[in-house]
Amino acid sequence: ANPRISPTADDDLFTFTVLNTGVHNVTLTPFVSSLGTIASRIRVYRDDGSSVFTLVGTATSSGAAQAAAFTINN
Repeated sequence: ANPRISPTADDDLFTFTVLNTGVHNVTLTPFVSSLGTIASRIRVYRDDGSSVFTLVGTATSSGAAQAAAFTINN
């Protein structure tokens, strides 16, 4: 597999489970290297069961090398 990120067409999927009710923050902090920097974007989906996913919200960084953060109120 190619570990390089292709900024124009790359999606990385991560799953997580919120164990407790309350407010939870999801933050994506991009790397900065000699290869360049990326501007991050988060899309959070809720699994509604039976392979149905509902978009809960999105967050986009203000620019390259800046973090993007999203708050879940469960």
